[in-house]
Amino acid sequence: ALQRWALAMATAGEVHVADVGANVGRWSRSLLSAASVAGRAADVRLHAFEPDAPAYERLERSLSAARATLTRAALSDHQGTSVFHVVAPCAGTNSLHLVPGTSAATETIRTITLDSYAAESGVPSFALVKIDTEGHDLAVLRGARGLLAEHRIAVVQFEYNHRWVFARTFLRDAFELLTDLRYRVGKLTHRGVEFYPGWEPGLE
Repeated sequence: ALQRWALAMATAGEVHVADVGANVGRWSRSLLSAASVAGRAADVRLHAFEPDAPAYERLERSLSAARATLTRAALSDHQGTSVFHVVAPCAGTNSLHLVPGTSAATETIRTITLDSYAAESGVPSFALVKIDTEGHDLAVLRGARGLLAEHRIAVVQFEYNHRWVFARTFLRDAFELLTDLRYRVGKLTHRGVEFYPGWEPGLE
């Protein structure tokens, strides 16, 4: 539903969408399907990011016929490298933040910021940025601060759950970042987006 709404709100011409933590491409395929139904398949430029090698290979196969730019890297708040914890190949719980008591292999992966990617790729703005990075979502948002400050991202969707604990971040941090930049924060429900006037402890 959010994909459909974002496409409906997007202006005529190119529509850039980012899938951050794309895994094997299910969300990306859903977005492309929604664009086709909306008659905007030719407009959409999809940018998908995935650091896990087996998942990235499946992502490439899944989107081989799509107008998509794929990047094997993790988005973060810095350019460089980080340790990535691999629970299993293509697992949706592979993360930059290890859950205590979980067995995982480690590998070093490349990290980039959405700000740097947009500058290098010439992306003027994003109609929708989806972030599903198993607790690393706030770092991704911080790495997009320049785009957010200039309101070059219309809608950003991020996952918030217990995995933020292992990154030692809070929903309050996201509220402070986004509301300072004049964004509204809400929870996506089956009825729509439930917006909040501000942060309060019960939201954690």
